[in-house]
Amino acid sequence: EDGIKDFAFKASHTSSCNIIVKDGTIIGHKKCLASNYIYGSLKGKKVTNALLKDQCKKWISRVYSVTEWGYQIVKPSILMEKLIPDAIDFKCYTFDGKTDFVHVDRTNLEMRKTGRAFYDGNTFDIIPTIFDIPTSHPFETPIIDSPQSDYLHKSIIAKAVNLCNHIGIGLDFARIDLMMMAEDSDTVTTELDNEESAITRGGDEDDFYFQVGEITLYPVSGFQIFRPGQAEVHGNNWCLPKNHGPED
Repeated sequence: EDGIKDFAFKASHTSSCNIIVKDGTIIGHKKCLASNYIYGSLKGKKVTNALLKDQCKKWISRVYSVTEWGYQIVKPSILMEKLIPDAIDFKCYTFDGKTDFVHVDRTNLEMRKTGRAFYDGNTFDIIPTIFDIPTSHPFETPIIDSPQSDYLHKSIIAKAVNLCNHIGIGLDFARIDLMMMAEDSDTVTTELDNEESAITRGGDEDDFYFQVGEITLYPVSGFQIFRPGQAEVHGNNWCLPKNHGPED
């Protein structure tokens, strides 16, 4: 109502609770992932101050979880951010400053994931899918693996991993989410030169930058479904101090 027509509106203390607004209309609405937030979709509605205030009241009325102790002290709050239509979402699985693997999601403005690829945190190579979200999961839809034409160059993955490693120092585990943005989207898209390597379509590392999206301690509330054998491989990186718990 005050002239801001394109923005993202979300809660910082819970999962989802996102609204994407374009030209004053809600084009994407991801409802909160908690049983105490029950209300219909706002997609297609015109944004008003009254509508946003109503969402604020609902979102900050309760904490996200009373069982996941790492979130209990998070103060409920609301964020309003500039809309970034061409961002690519990086999710680093980082163990005390060392990223084991990264998955990269491509998401449209309606917050529907259109592709996913996994990269090794040491070699930065593309790797097979590590986990799935079951189709029975009430809050997710099946995600399509990214085509080879969307694979990213190793230098881009390396830059993301280095940043996640720095952020993750001192945290025994965290999934660190980054958004990559560029002036020209072609600088972050790749083509396969042959079966073993990918090259960027012009540009260099100065043409893009990363912005921190969020840091979460319990991805999918601990219910991530790993492919056979993968849970043990990656779980071996998780080393906890002897006196680890909410009192630390």
